Amino acid sequence: MVDPSTTTKNNSLKSSLTKPFKSKKIALLKQNVAELQNTLKQTEEELGKAKDEVEVLSKEIQDLQSTFDGMKITHASNIDDLMERMMEEQMARSQEKKEAEEKLEALKSEYEERIMAIDTESDEKTEELSKELTEQMGKIKKTFLQQRDEIVAVRDQLIEEKDKEIVRLEKERRSVKKMGMRAYKAMKKNMFGPSQKEKMRNEERSKKKISTEEELEKSIQNIHSEKISLPFPTPLFDDVKAEEKEGEGETSEIIETGETSEIVETEEISEVTETEEPSEVAETEEPSKVAEANETSEVTEVNEISEVTNADETPEVVKAEEASEVVKAEETENTSSESADAAAANEKPAKEEVSSADGVGENMTKCDEAGSEESVSLPADLIVSSSEPTPDQTPTPAPTPVPMDVEGDGNDKLTPEDIVSVLKERGWKAEIVDESSIPALIRTTRRGLMKCVDGRPSDLSGMDGPKALGGVYAIATNRDVTDINGLKAIVEEVKSKGFIPSCQGDENADPATRGCSFFDLWSQGKLEGIPIPEFDFEEGKAAILEREGVYECLKGAHEEKVVYVNFVPNTTLAPNANNQAFVVDAWIVDVFDLDASKYLLSAASTVEQLGGSLDAKIILPSPALTPNDVVSVLQGRGWEAEIVKKSDSPRIIPVSGEGLLKSVEGRPSDHSGMDGPKSLGGVYAIATSRGVTDIDGLKTIVKEVKDAGYIPSCCGDEQADPAPMGCGFFKLWSRNKLDGIAPPRFDCQEGKNAIIEAGGVYETLAGSSEEKVVYINFVPDTTIAPNGDEQAFVVDAWITEKFNLSMAKYLVAAASTVEQMKGPLKAKLIVSDE
Repeated sequence: MVDPSTTTKNNSLKSSLTKPFKSKKIALLKQNVAELQNTLKQTEEELGKAKDEVEVLSKEIQDLQSTFDGMKITHASNIDDLMERMMEEQMARSQEKKEAEEKLEALKSEYEERIMAIDTESDEKTEELSKELTEQMGKIKKTFLQQRDEIVAVRDQLIEEKDKEIVRLEKERRSVKKMGMRAYKAMKKNMFGPSQKEKMRNEERSKKKISTEEELEKSIQNIHSEKISLPFPTPLFDDVKAEEKEGEGETSEIIETGETSEIVETEEISEVTETEEPSEVAETEEPSKVAEANETSEVTEVNEISEVTNADETPEVVKAEEASEVVKAEETENTSSESADAAAANEKPAKEEVSSADGVGENMTKCDEAGSEESVSLPADLIVSSSEPTPDQTPTPAPTPVPMDVEGDGNDKLTPEDIVSVLKERGWKAEIVDESSIPALIRTTRRGLMKCVDGRPSDLSGMDGPKALGGVYAIATNRDVTDINGLKAIVEEVKSKGFIPSCQGDENADPATRGCSFFDLWSQGKLEGIPIPEFDFEEGKAAILEREGVYECLKGAHEEKVVYVNFVPNTTLAPNANNQAFVVDAWIVDVFDLDASKYLLSAASTVEQLGGSLDAKIILPSPALTPNDVVSVLQGRGWEAEIVKKSDSPRIIPVSGEGLLKSVEGRPSDHSGMDGPKSLGGVYAIATSRGVTDIDGLKTIVKEVKDAGYIPSCCGDEQADPAPMGCGFFKLWSRNKLDGIAPPRFDCQEGKNAIIEAGGVYETLAGSSEEKVVYINFVPDTTIAPNGDEQAFVVDAWITEKFNLSMAKYLVAAASTVEQMKGPLKAKLIVSDE
């Protein structure tokens, strides 16, 4: 319990202690209250003022509201007026639009009718002009053919007249000679008379003559009964018989002297105008010669027939040479007076009959053509003379133009040296070069056109096909094919050989098809020895297109600087607009069984008539390239090169179907298929080797690589912009820094997209190029995988055989690429252990 007194004391003490503080507090509170009151008073004053201002503002607001309401009423009225006006204007415009549309429709209908009428009229005029042009062309062609035939007829007539004149003069010469010989014999006989031996020989000769005549008549009857086709008319035998009968006995002799003739009695000559020394001649005359002349005089006519038959077997014989041959024969016969007389007397009817039978050259040609297939063999008993033909019995062939195969028989193989010789004779500059010296040479493919030799750029792809004169027209002219059906057959043949048949024109000609200069020369008959076609430019083009051939249009003007005559099989050169050249793939003559001489002479003539460059390079195949050859070439370029065995190359691995056909670079890749073959830029290596520069050709190569069992690819890197330009090989190719290889017509991005679209892949290479060696691998189906710690360029040379590429061109491109990329000039050539 607490003491109350204590509590009271505590309270009083507390009160005494807190009283001063309370008074101060109260005073402070009062002061605060006074301040608050003052503040409240001021606030009330300000509030009064504010109320006054609010009242003023309220009045102003009321005034504004009144003004706004008035303006609203006025504006609403104006809006109604405006809306009414807008509606009226809109209706008016709608009406105007409707009227304008009606007028437009009417004008459209009117102009459509006019256009249709103009088109119809134009078509009619075009058709009329086309018909008129066709008729005019037909008339011109007909006139041309008629004039040509007339000129040919006049020429043939002149030749015939000249031949007849030659034959007539030859007859006169022989007649004069016979007259002199007969006069000499008559004088000798008149002076000395016949000897006893001569009388006996004359009797034997008469008997033998009768026997021979009977056998001859019997043989002739056999020939007629067997109906053998002879190279001359059968009445020749009747003339021979008549001549023999006419020559029986020695009662008279008909001596022709051009326009006059006289009968000379040979048994008794009363007058001799010329005196000679017959005694000396008679004493020196050998009896054997006289006997031989007497025995052969009756059968000379038969020998002459045999001679004509032999002449039939040589188509080149012409009348002028036949006449010169007779002259030579007559000069040779001067060694024996008796034999010369017999030969001259009996040659006359045969010569006259041949001359009349062949129409002085024309029928002889026909007989020669027939005789080349079926020669006529006369019965052995008719040929009494020696089996060995004498010089006067062997016709001399007519001179012929210098052929491309030097021997002239068509069987000898044409050599490049022959071509160089012939071209130089024609005023050309010609040289033989090796395949390896022409880096632009590419392999042909089945997608390539068999196209014109022209060097101008084309509107088509497929430039990796063989180049021939006018495309398929080269074959037609070589085989003398002049009709449409023959041309169509050639188109089918070209397709069967694996090429796309084509013809061409250019954008400068009118019509464009006339732009084929070779066809132009052919159709105008300007190719010597080649008949003109029976069809025109358009008909030829239509026939080729009908049989699934193609037509290409060339651009620009001729600027060819050289003519390449290419003998390397299955290769060609693609046209290069910046370095034009005529390309004549001579190896196609074996593929299509053509006459090489005729083909190359036509090519030379075409270039000459076009005013082209007379500078020719004859390209020959290089010998098979060996590793030793590659070492030698690389060392010549300043490289260090050696050959190593497969067993000494531990990094070599077999390729697989999961591997990429990838770049030769040694940098690591983001792709796993490193056990595929290594080539320049991946699929770009094949494109550059074949001259493929377009996207479609690139896609075809991608498909080919897939069919071969590899994954086609291209590459780039992280540093390049754009990334695909990180392929060093494509960079050089696109910038035209690979000698003899035309740059692509697409950029790196378009190439990448095309490869991916066709089923290939794109790989990204990491880091920088630090290759220390170049491996050139000749071991089939093997490769070396990239190693980031030990980088090396890997060039699998065996793929050239796999994809039908030129190894020389491929390896030269590889060496050039490494050199321009400042890579190591150190190579190891890997070969098999065998």
